[in-house]
Amino acid sequence: MAGGPGRTDMVYSEYVESRTVIDPTGLKLIIGDGVDKLYDLKVDPGEKNNLASTRTADVTRLRAAADARFALGKKVGAAYPLEAPKVLDDAQTQLLCELGYIECPK
Repeated sequence: MAGGPGRTDMVYSEYVESRTVIDPTGLKLIIGDGVDKLYDLKVDPGEKNNLASTRTADVTRLRAAADARFALGKKVGAAYPLEAPKVLDDAQTQLLCELGYIECPK
C-alpha cells in the first residue's frame, strides 16, 4: 500500500505519560512509568511476558521510532496551536451552563 510522506506501518499511541508503539511484526513497546515494557503480541496477546530485558535491540529500535514520531507530532502541533475562545457569547455560555461544564451566571 502506498502512502504519503511520513507514512509508516507502525501504530502509535500517547496517553498522559505513556507512549506506545506497535511494529508490523507485532512487537509492542510501552514507554512510561519508568519501566519499558515489550510484548510480542503474536505469541503473547495478553501481554503477560515483558521481553524488554532480553530484547534490548528491539526496545532501542522501537523507542527511537516512538521518539521520532512524537517529536514530529510536537513540531506539527506547535505550528498549528489550538486556542480556546477568549470570550464566550451568550449562547455559548448558556449551552455550557446547561451541560454542566461551567457555573451558570447569576
